Amino acid sequence: MVFSTTNSGATNPTVRAIIAANGNMSIGGTLSGSSAAPTQALMVDGYVFVDRTGQNMGNLALGGGVMFGNANTAIASNRQTALQNQNGLDFYTGGSRRVAITSAGRVGIGVVEPNTSFQAEINSATQNGLLVSTTSATAGIWVRGNGYNITNTTNNYVGSRGIIAAGIGIGVEGFAVEDNNATTNHAGGSFGVYDNSLSTALSLVKVGAYESSTPYKIIGIGTVSTVVRDQENKGRVMFAPESPEVLFQDFGEGQLINGKAHITLDPIFSKNICVNEKHPMRVFVTLKGDCNGVFVTNETATGFDVTELKNGTSNAKFSWFVSANRADEQYGNHTGKFQDLRFPVTNMLNENKNANSIRIKQEEEHNRKIQEEESRINMEIKRKADAERKKELEDFERENKKQQINSNHPY
Repeated sequence: MVFSTTNSGATNPTVRAIIAANGNMSIGGTLSGSSAAPTQALMVDGYVFVDRTGQNMGNLALGGGVMFGNANTAIASNRQTALQNQNGLDFYTGGSRRVAITSAGRVGIGVVEPNTSFQAEINSATQNGLLVSTTSATAGIWVRGNGYNITNTTNNYVGSRGIIAAGIGIGVEGFAVEDNNATTNHAGGSFGVYDNSLSTALSLVKVGAYESSTPYKIIGIGTVSTVVRDQENKGRVMFAPESPEVLFQDFGEGQLINGKAHITLDPIFSKNICVNEKHPMRVFVTLKGDCNGVFVTNETATGFDVTELKNGTSNAKFSWFVSANRADEQYGNHTGKFQDLRFPVTNMLNENKNANSIRIKQEEEHNRKIQEEESRINMEIKRKADAERKKELEDFERENKKQQINSNHPY
């Protein structure tokens, strides 16, 4: 069946639409030319104007849209209701809005009015926010702030990167939120290397951590080190000394005057150390001249005395080195604990042993729940679709029977 129209004054009609013998249909333009045979159920050359009068009010029940299979899966555009992604696009599955694209091009998942280029809000205990997997790409996620790229990524580390990020100020920024639970540990970031069984961390570090009321810049498994160059410009590793306590240290030089000297410590250093009977300051003196020897007394947070043995009266020079416990510090309503720490307990080794296996089990459980939820939604969609088809068939049969009765009894 061919549908055509003739413009005023024209002699030849223009084909506008074709319905083929198999029911396929084409509308408009070259798709409806005299030799065009539609190969799909509906083919359109031109725009499809949905909800032309703008009746959609932000849901599937009121206004127009495009539906797929049943009334629960659709694409619609709210044309009337403010603060409900008005004049944007909404994507529905299971009767609920899942994705919103605003008129400004912002994309939201689980949020009606996204206020950033991409915003996702997942209110589910069974779904992760974002999962990216790659087998051969350079990075799973690549973020470039202000258009900056990272081109020098060549090194001797194998495989692709999980995340590559570049920015003018900060490449990657992360924060954890303290929940007023002294037994809960927090960290702005956690990084490490696992063995190929994914059960044991070979290296693990937390950055910006807060454990048992003590703030840590860095805490982890392994050693603290830096890299310097040797005479041949090759890289060499140097290691930092570490201590079972949190210590501040200072050093300087002094001189005996008639066998005595008082050393006044830097007031900034004094302000940040704890010196008392429980937390003594350790003072080490190295003589740089001949005398009877010296001893140290009156150690306080502000300084100490150096006295020559045997009531000596020399004027020998010396260097000194002091080490003291860092004092606790106030951060808003929280007190950072430092001065009483000595080999504090951490659960990082237990995390090292169990964390990844726990994560794998949690991920498997999450995936199972997601599959169950998707199966439930699909079954509900199928049930509703079957009910709709059954009703349509009943209505058709009822109408057909009515027409047969009318044809048998025309008067």
